[in-house]
Amino acid sequence: MIRVSVPASTANLGAGFDTLGLALALRFEAGLVQPGRAADARTCDAHHPAMVAFRKSGGT
Repeated sequence: MIRVSVPASTANLGAGFDTLGLALALRFEAGLVQPGRAADARTCDAHHPAMVAFRKSGGT
């Protein structure tokens, strides 16, 4: 399983449009499990959807 956790934030606060924001004590968590594979398996090749998304988003 691949798990991603992203912190929440808010922006566009009044007169500080695009310059002021707040970090929130909330998180978004998502996970991917390949069908037919145990959830604790850690294999991830170059064609795995998470790796493809990582590369497309500018990952190294």
